[in-house]
Amino acid sequence: MKSLADILPDMLRLSEIEKACQLMAAEIEKTRRRVNALEHVIIPETRENIKFITMKLDENERSTQIRLMKVKDMMLEEAHHYSERQ
Repeated sequence: MKSLADILPDMLRLSEIEKACQLMAAEIEKTRRRVNALEHVIIPETRENIKFITMKLDENERSTQIRLMKVKDMMLEEAHHYSERQ
């Protein structure tokens, strides 16, 4: 009984540390899953979205430039016709 009573505080401390390690291992596993989800799903999807948005913005910019060039040509043509009439 005496030796068991002497060991009891150490056994309690050991079980406390063991439980803390189990909780920490569970948290590490959750964190690992989140990191994997970020690396393999979220980040690639976000990169694809960025590429798509950039492509669309570039396309819109080119369309706007072409429209402006056509308007400029139309205005020059109209000005040319106006000067011919006078």
